[in-house]
Amino acid sequence: MTKTAAKPTAAALATFKPKNELANIPADNRGAERVTNEDLILPKILLMQGLSKMVQEKGKVAGQFVNSLTEATLENTEFVPVVYTKFFNVVEWQMVGGKMKQNFLFRTFDPSDDRLVGKRLFNSAEGKAEVETVMNFLSLINGQPCIIPFSKTSTRAGQKLLTFQKLSKQALFANKYKLVAVKQTNDQGTFYVKDVQLVGPIAGDELAEAEAAYSSFAPKAEVVQAAAEVEEVPF
Repeated sequence: MTKTAAKPTAAALATFKPKNELANIPADNRGAERVTNEDLILPKILLMQGLSKMVQEKGKVAGQFVNSLTEATLENTEFVPVVYTKFFNVVEWQMVGGKMKQNFLFRTFDPSDDRLVGKRLFNSAEGKAEVETVMNFLSLINGQPCIIPFSKTSTRAGQKLLTFQKLSKQALFANKYKLVAVKQTNDQGTFYVKDVQLVGPIAGDELAEAEAAYSSFAPKAEVVQAAAEVEEVPF
């Protein structure tokens, strides 16, 4: 039997401001009164790999989830997805110092963009993929907005999340999920991929927060910036 979502309370709706919810976090905002969401960046949740810069230089551990902005390790990986977008990063590969280096060229949200024609979507004998498809979920973790991306070897987890939503016949933000790191090994080495687990429905103030975040971010989902443009996904 499908449960009816609880009606948001006025107090919870006040948690997010229509135009300035991130800018209003500080208790003392003097000198920054004109700051709006467009002036800020949202943290991206990164999955550490063995060769990740933060593992090599800052003591992080492969398999951990890290906030790209604060560089803090996430102790709680439960999240509420609020808005979904999909975009395509187009890159070129160049040999630098004996290694292939990826250079970002442009991003498009339009799968029919003429600039994608003829680009390699996957690694092949002809060369590395020139288009990276990214499933981006603007989410809430402990009530704070962030971006959780799924691409390359973690694409299946993003598809799994959307499948959960379609089967529930509810809003994307009606349920909470848990982000999980899964260790895998293939002929290229050992690495971690993302997976998601369904936690269950949210209600009360938590649902009201998600409703308010959706109302605030959905109209401008494509212009929301992330603190880190490229996630370190090995394959």
